[in-house]
Amino acid sequence: MNPFLKTLLHGVRDSGLPAIPLVLHSGPEGKMLVAGEERWTRYFTGRFFAGATEKKNLGSFRAWQLPSVLRLHRASADITLARVDLFSRCLFPAHEYLRIPEWIGMVAPVPATNAAFTNSSAQNDIQAIAKKGLSASVTHRQADLELHLEQDYYPYTRLRHGEDAYTYPAPFLRKIFRRGGLLQVLKEGKPVAGLVFEKQKDTFQMMTIACRNGDPSHMNSRALAALYLFSFEYARSAGLSSIDMRGCRPCATDGLFFVKRKWGGLVRENRDISFDCLIHWPEVNQPVLDFFSRSPLLFRDGHGLSLLASHPELHAEKARQANAVRVLSPHQKLTQ
Repeated sequence: MNPFLKTLLHGVRDSGLPAIPLVLHSGPEGKMLVAGEERWTRYFTGRFFAGATEKKNLGSFRAWQLPSVLRLHRASADITLARVDLFSRCLFPAHEYLRIPEWIGMVAPVPATNAAFTNSSAQNDIQAIAKKGLSASVTHRQADLELHLEQDYYPYTRLRHGEDAYTYPAPFLRKIFRRGGLLQVLKEGKPVAGLVFEKQKDTFQMMTIACRNGDPSHMNSRALAALYLFSFEYARSAGLSSIDMRGCRPCATDGLFFVKRKWGGLVRENRDISFDCLIHWPEVNQPVLDFFSRSPLLFRDGHGLSLLASHPELHAEKARQANAVRVLSPHQKLTQ
């Protein structure tokens, strides 16, 4: 679908028609004012708070009302977050909010050999995969795909991501499968993990990733790491130059972000997203510093993305004497 039309439809569905709830969360870590449905914003509140919070509902508002409403309430919170569609974000002054893409993309170049992976964790995985005797196969049999979707992909995704799980519909994945195949990790000749992929020009597109029977214990057996490694090996043998690792959260300490980075993933815009999360803080206090220490976030910086983080040893008193941008910078470019 045309990205402009998709954004418009998402905006009408999720922001233009229903009112947006505004909730003040309070906990030992501080206070966060959140505009947006909990199912979409809990990732960020979960990174700010370690446990349950007290919630104060402040009402529900249309997207066009939020800028003025947030100005009335945001001084009562350490951090304010608003999830808005790409049209509504234009209502928010750019100098007042950090613009965080809800999801980012990751693409990795295919190296000439496995020895070219420079990350020590990736090299440890490569050695462990060889010791465990894991191997790979690519199948184009429809029956293998159906078994993967029913027993692996859907159960694993729902178990791993819970209420935040998003799964592709089976007809869509069947179409992808016909343009690529199913890569499986084998142990003693039996599949323990797999992913559906397609080939687009010179790119290997990873569409699903899952353990056999949704069993998370296979994660400790390096089966998921083997999916990444064998994807590179297959792409290399097929003459492909890059691997599209799909989306992940815009946080440098997120587990999935780390996995994709260690295999050479480079950050890029995710053209499938229709929402940004806007973040504001009235002052650089300890809760703000702690949050950006735990959760360095990628934000829109001109025509690219930069990383915003704070040093864990930076104290609030020093922060109050400095400009927020200087305290929480420099920005680390992650794009090429």
